[in-house]
Amino acid sequence: MIASIPFLTAPGNISFDVVIHSLPGYGFSEKPDKEGINAGQIATLWIHLMEKLGYRKFFVQGGDLRADVSTNIALRYPGHVLGLHLNEIPFSYTPYLGPGEQLTDAEMAAQQKMAAFFQAAGAYTQQHTSGPPDPFIPAERLTCRPCCLDPADDQKFFRSFQIHRRTF
Repeated sequence: MIASIPFLTAPGNISFDVVIHSLPGYGFSEKPDKEGINAGQIATLWIHLMEKLGYRKFFVQGGDLRADVSTNIALRYPGHVLGLHLNEIPFSYTPYLGPGEQLTDAEMAAQQKMAAFFQAAGAYTQQHTSGPPDPFIPAERLTCRPCCLDPADDQKFFRSFQIHRRTF
């Protein structure tokens, strides 16, 4: 993703200021002072940051854990958001439904397929949501790509994508 920044920021017909936030406790961010910080609280922190940087309206993009944060920004602060893009949506993500809205049959079927996939091949995700990271894994390995952790994790990670292609 970092390699795409020059294409977004280069002078020309279309260019953007790109602000890349670190989730609290990840990347270049320090561990939060209190436990239990959630996506809604992180959304508020990021809104305050964007305001301090002088941005009143902006596009929001989020993948993986940031998908939930970006959705919270769009829902809680719609006056700031020009558009929302999500990718790498985690298994735990559920779409926002307004009052009285329901999922379509196709959406419910897709959620059932995702649940079956998670049950069959979600061990990698379950492993990393069941407790704090192993203190003996160097931090740089946790912030690069998930398949750098352990060869056994590599096998599970890539196997999950093989199953994913067949399931959906």
